[in-house]
Amino acid sequence: MQLKEFLARLDEFSDAEREVYIGALLEQLTEVSVRTMLGFQAGWVGDDMDAFKRETNAELRQCITLEQSELGHAMRAACELEPLTEETQIG
Repeated sequence: MQLKEFLARLDEFSDAEREVYIGALLEQLTEVSVRTMLGFQAGWVGDDMDAFKRETNAELRQCITLEQSELGHAMRAACELEPLTEETQIG
């Protein structure tokens, strides 16, 4: 699946799909984004899983936006990663 489809479907993934596709995406992000996501999840307080998923999705979208920015492009290049584009294959 391409990143643009991933983003379009992110809010609708089943739990099994979330695990597969978010895991696959995290393998392609910089360490900064991965740590951001792990820190967000570790700091979550509450037991409303729907709210947790919504907020996780929002945080993930921010990480993707950062990685697609000029700064993110430089970070990815420094990590020897290809640019993150809408056509990047996830999973």
